[in-house]
Amino acid sequence: MRLLIKHATLIDKNNAFHNQKIDIEITNGVITAIEKDITPKEDNHVITKENLYVSKGWIDTSVV
Repeated sequence: MRLLIKHATLIDKNNAFHNQKIDIEITNGVITAIEKDITPKEDNHVITKENLYVSKGWIDTSVV
């Protein structure tokens, strides 16, 4: 399964894309690309939301 998260703000001070809007491609549960703009492939499930933030090590328990 391929998942593409579009226009998420990355929060990671150790990453060159820190505090920037980026796209993240995930294939079979593994991050395969982090770039400014990734063109969706035919089999991508695309997630695009406003005010989406991505960081490592956080779990939002208020989301059901």
